[in-house]
Amino acid sequence: MQLYANLTWMAAKAKQKFREFLFEESGEVNIVAMLILIAIAVALAVLFKEQISELVSGLFNQIKGDAGSIGEGVDYDPSATLG
Repeated sequence: MQLYANLTWMAAKAKQKFREFLFEESGEVNIVAMLILIAIAVALAVLFKEQISELVSGLFNQIKGDAGSIGEGVDYDPSATLG
């Protein structure tokens, strides 16, 4: 009789846990929020594609232009020895 009572209790507990699993929505809400944020980011990127492209292109052109001036005004004597 004790075995039957234990099995009945275990079955009821398993049924309760299964119902909790089915109706728990906390993880799904976070996934939906992330999907909405990703969709907004993609929409903004598409909307401002031209401005973003111009900004990045201008930054890289400025970096390339400034790279040529590196070392100007520095006195460098390759024949000088250290110490």
